[in-house]
Amino acid sequence: MSLKINGNNISGIRINGNDIIEGKLNGDIVFKKLEVDSYWVDSSGNKSLFSAESTSINNFNVTTTYVIINGFAVPKTNIWQIKFGESYAGVTALNTNFLTNFTSLQSADLSLLANLTAIGDRFMSGSRIRSLDLSSFDSVLSIGGLFLQNCAALVSIQIGSVDWSLKSVDSSQGTGGIPNDSGCLLYADTQSLADSFKQKMRGRIDNWTVILNEK
Repeated sequence: MSLKINGNNISGIRINGNDIIEGKLNGDIVFKKLEVDSYWVDSSGNKSLFSAESTSINNFNVTTTYVIINGFAVPKTNIWQIKFGESYAGVTALNTNFLTNFTSLQSADLSLLANLTAIGDRFMSGSRIRSLDLSSFDSVLSIGGLFLQNCAALVSIQIGSVDWSLKSVDSSQGTGGIPNDSGCLLYADTQSLADSFKQKMRGRIDNWTVILNEK
């Protein structure tokens, strides 16, 4: 399917604040190629695409029961998996309530958010995430309170080569919500890096088993 619009009387078209016109050729509008590199998946395995051009990262910092994706309201309970692609690589901060109370969310790929420097309060609090890869958080300098609070299904975290001793972590981390037993696994490149993360978590994962990544 193709779309052709005569652009003689059109100066611009914007979607979610983004100009989508590349230019004009022989009076016809030439549209920009929009990157669609991110997706979310529902309980039936249906995949829906989105990108930073259509959906701001701030749309995921909400206390409502829904999130706006591609201009449509999506119930948080519908989202079981989510991946943020390269179009979000320029994001430097995740504000308060990022992915908070996404109670069906079991998988979140944040690996391409490599330029983050700050994470707000209640990061992913109340999600059903089982495993989480934080190995791309090397540039993060500060983390807010109630980090991973009430994530009762979380049993595996990967931190890779990230040194958490260099990060400022809010002391109000809460007391519950993460299983604290030897069956839970913390993956790190070295024991000292694992210890630095445990220290920042303030006793919440002291009993987790450390697994050193193969080099």
